[in-house]
Amino acid sequence: DKDLCQKAFQQIDKDNSGKLDIFEMQSVFQDLKMNVQMEVLREIMELVDQNHDEQFDFDEFYHIVYIFHNKKNNDLATLLFLVADKDCSGKIDQEEMQIICDKLGIEPRKFKGKMKYSEFCRTVGKVLD
Repeated sequence: DKDLCQKAFQQIDKDNSGKLDIFEMQSVFQDLKMNVQMEVLREIMELVDQNHDEQFDFDEFYHIVYIFHNKKNNDLATLLFLVADKDCSGKIDQEEMQIICDKLGIEPRKFKGKMKYSEFCRTVGKVLD
């Protein structure tokens, strides 16, 4: 729930900077009763941190919560989809697909509109096999 995340974010952001560091992020996950290991959190944060400042605004924070809430263990396709789905819509557009292709070092397949998760898994699954 985005409102719950906003409240948790504001409570942890004691200096009202609008940014959280990794330790504050860990604290938020504890408040949200989400058991997240620091090493896994660090890896996901590296994927989501758009400007590489190791500080996370609310949108980046919400994206990380979205990833942890929806990810499956040992499922790279799902993780890639969630990381690329920057707007947390459950679908990815061409720009978001480009993020995945860049990470995998492949040429993006052209498509119009948005790609659903199931279609994405079929497309990326062929590359990962």
